[in-house]
Amino acid sequence: MGRLMICYDKALVPAGGVELVCSNAAPVDATMKEAAGRAHINVVKRKLGILGPNYDDDEDWDFDERGDYDDDDYYDDDEEGEEEQSEDDAAWTETKAPKAFAARLRRMKKEAKEKGRDADFDEWCDLYALVGCAHLRYKATTEDVQKGFKVAQIKYHPDKTMKDAMGSEEDREAAEELFARVQRAYETLTNVKARREFDSIDHFDESVGSNDVDEADFYETFAELFESNGRFSEKKPVPKLGDANTDMKVVDAFYKFWFGMKSWREFKADDEHTINDGDDREHKRHLQRQNAKMREKAKKEERERVIKLVQNAFDCDPRIQARKRAAQEAKDKVKNEKERIRREKEEAEAAAKKAEEDAKAAEEAARKNKAADAKKEKEKRRKEQQKNRKALRAFTGEVAAFDVEGTESLCTGLDFDKLKALVKDLEAAEAAAREELLCTALKELDLEAATRMEERAKRAKELEVSN
Repeated sequence: MGRLMICYDKALVPAGGVELVCSNAAPVDATMKEAAGRAHINVVKRKLGILGPNYDDDEDWDFDERGDYDDDDYYDDDEEGEEEQSEDDAAWTETKAPKAFAARLRRMKKEAKEKGRDADFDEWCDLYALVGCAHLRYKATTEDVQKGFKVAQIKYHPDKTMKDAMGSEEDREAAEELFARVQRAYETLTNVKARREFDSIDHFDESVGSNDVDEADFYETFAELFESNGRFSEKKPVPKLGDANTDMKVVDAFYKFWFGMKSWREFKADDEHTINDGDDREHKRHLQRQNAKMREKAKKEERERVIKLVQNAFDCDPRIQARKRAAQEAKDKVKNEKERIRREKEEAEAAAKKAEEDAKAAEEAARKNKAADAKKEKEKRRKEQQKNRKALRAFTGEVAAFDVEGTESLCTGLDFDKLKALVKDLEAAEAAAREELLCTALKELDLEAATRMEERAKRAKELEVSN
């Protein structure tokens, strides 16, 4: 590239002093020169000391009444003369690529080198920073990118960035490369698939937390992790973690979503093989299959990482723990109630059984006592019966008409009470009346024996009279 020569064509200066600046490339007939760009004119004027060093205005040149250029407003000697920011400039946030992104890029380069890949990581840069959205990252909308790109086009245009580097070919190439990167950033970030590929390599916290986080730190710790990982969800919107007052139906829906979350995260940057245009078709297909296997493995590991994050959060979520405790308490309450009922039933059964046993024991004891008393009474009656029989035999022995057979009939035939009453009557009666009492008793008991006794008594009397 030759040096661009700028000069003034005095022949074309009209009355009034307007200057026409031309180059040596085209197509003014008188001089075979074309009008140069305004940026070139400003560079020349700045070199000549015509413009102030802070001149950077998009308006047309200002001329005084004599036709001379008036640049007093473009010096920064007076603070009140500073240029006001436009609305787009005010929205522009010029931030450098975050250190985390640079560190991730270095790590990816190292891993690629270890795998023997020849990917050109030198071409990679922070696309969000180029369009002024480094502070928004994945949260930047298409409108944010478009607005930032509009400002970046002006800010990084070579004609703008070259105003202090006239004549430097290397600086010109660097400026053009920077502008090309801005264009590439816009094209990438406004294309869904390409943006996903870039967001997949962008830095974010891949930690999965711990399952023993304190309740006081739970929401702050995991809310950021879920928000960061939510960028990769196919389904939108991604539910929020919530707080201690969130309804449990919402909490359950949150974990149901995350346990089944489908991620679109790409792992193209982790391909083990780089496919070149010069490779034959079969070799390309082989490399594509190998890369597909690596991506599938990376997706599986990513899925396991997300599941581990969700499981850790679920295990130490104070809301889930509170519900588990409540459920356990309710379960224990039901269990304790059943245990109480069972215990009371067993105690009632035991008491009834004991009462029954006690009743049986008392009945048995009463029966034994009764039997013992009956035995004693029987023995007493037996002895008294023997005594009464002995007394009866003594009384019958005094009556001559009574034989042994009649005496034994009375002793064995009369029951206890009758025998006792007879003996009592005999004891109270006179001797003469005893025979009649005995005969009456024997007659009631044994008529035949009584008849024999009467006949015997009659014979005894007759014998006595004869003597």
